[in-house]
Amino acid sequence: MSQMFYLGEVTGFLKTVLIILVVIYGLRFISKLLAPWMMKKARNKLQNMAEDQMRQRGFNPQNQKPEGSVTVEKTKETKSKSKNSSSDDDYVEFEVIE
Repeated sequence: MSQMFYLGEVTGFLKTVLIILVVIYGLRFISKLLAPWMMKKARNKLQNMAEDQMRQRGFNPQNQKPEGSVTVEKTKETKSKSKNSSSDDDYVEFEVIE
């Protein structure tokens, strides 16, 4: 009787180990199949988010100026500051210390 009880414990243990191994290898197999799809989806999502941020900040690649052209645009704030700052300039003298 004790020998049959022992045999039942061993087969139950082996079934449990076999089920665990099947689950682990099954998950590994499924993850290898799904990982490329998930990575592509994540990449597309991040790319769309970056493009949306660029559009919100006003960056438009079609409106790019040719290389070498420089323009300085002043807003109302910088124009008013430049008028006031010309009279308030301070002269600072620097000395070389040896």
